[in-house]
Amino acid sequence: MKKIFFLSLIILGIITFSCKKNSDEGVQPNNKLSLTSQKGIKIANSIGELTNKITKSTKQSNIDIKKISYIEVKEEIAVIIEYTSNNITETIILHNYLKKDKSGSVDFLESAWVVNCTGACGCRERVIIRKDDTLSFECTCDDCLMSVVKS
Repeated sequence: MKKIFFLSLIILGIITFSCKKNSDEGVQPNNKLSLTSQKGIKIANSIGELTNKITKSTKQSNIDIKKISYIEVKEEIAVIIEYTSNNITETIILHNYLKKDKSGSVDFLESAWVVNCTGACGCRERVIIRKDDTLSFECTCDDCLMSVVKS
């Protein structure tokens, strides 16, 4: 009887661990500022190029990128970039579809959508992974203004 009990606990532990591992699939936190996603999509040639994109999109200066995270689904990618500008921490999302050109590459920055939420409530962008394996976006508070601009 004790053997069955312990065997049941071991199986339950394996199932729990397996489910936890799969729940984070497609999300890649990346504290090393990698410019390439798990699926091999290169988002920029350099941190400087990415910084210039954020500066141009937000009209902010003194951009210092702190963290880059990737959310990838079947045919889309969202890149969440945390940065500081004049000692204020901000976030921005770059979104693109994974359609490749004839050379087999995606020119990420040239065709990305820039999703940015602004407002007095400390707005942040939120990525939603839908059941049909697509992405959508929302702001974290009601007083935010979301801008979605093709770069």
